[in-house]
Amino acid sequence: THKIEKAGSEHFKLKGTKVENTLKGIATYEDDDFRIRVVQQGELLENLDAAGKTVKWGQYLRAPEVYFEILEKVGAYGHTPLLVPLKEVAEVGFGIKTGINEFFHLTNEKIEHWDIEDEFLLPLLTSPKEIDTLYIDPNNIEFKVFVCSKTKKELRHAKQLGALKYIEWGEKQRTKERGGHKKGGTPFPEVPSVQGRPFWYDLGKTASCDFVVNRFIGERFFFSINKAGALIGDVAFVADLKNRKDIDIFSAILNSTIVSLFVELNGRAGLGEGLLTFYGPDIVDLPVI
Repeated sequence: THKIEKAGSEHFKLKGTKVENTLKGIATYEDDDFRIRVVQQGELLENLDAAGKTVKWGQYLRAPEVYFEILEKVGAYGHTPLLVPLKEVAEVGFGIKTGINEFFHLTNEKIEHWDIEDEFLLPLLTSPKEIDTLYIDPNNIEFKVFVCSKTKKELRHAKQLGALKYIEWGEKQRTKERGGHKKGGTPFPEVPSVQGRPFWYDLGKTASCDFVVNRFIGERFFFSINKAGALIGDVAFVADLKNRKDIDIFSAILNSTIVSLFVELNGRAGLGEGLLTFYGPDIVDLPVI
């Protein structure tokens, strides 16, 4: 350890090098070829204690110097920080898991064939390719999702026969899985992922989210704003503001340059071809203003 410390201190004295002391004594040496960052063990321990769980060192390994200047100026480690984890201002979760996509995901052709009433249809985003604009474009969404909480008796009484006939058709269908049943597959109403519902075809809560968060980040990243009222499949994460009156200002904050920097540093590198994975724990702890 002594040799390493001595070598490090000697290297910092080389001509043309630069040492900058920033937040809590973090020292940085950087040139065109590489970066050395020295962090006190006490600093790492405080991060660990504050989080109450394991923490990443990515910010120390990958962050540019300006990142630590930002943390210092906004009081990120003070008693009244201007940055808070996203989980303090928004609820973050998975998109909808239908349990039986072949039943719940509807194309226009299928809707027309069964004459399913509009009341039971909502736009459903099912692919990351549909998250390619800042605002979710309903014209770019291929599927609708079947949403019905009425009993078959209620549907019959209301003469909503399109939805009724589609449910009755679904009750006769089986999954494409093999095994566990003599005829192959499992009847839709007996699929484990739908059995806990009031009715197997009832998705339950289907409120649209405020923002869509893509799992995989390439050259561009943004929190897509869901003013289209689309439901989101399990291809992405969703975020709902706790205080809806702040939606316009957070649309700007979440899509700001500073938050993009935080995403870059909180995401998980290693997929190859420059892709970054942005997953649940990374999203909820994302610093926002």
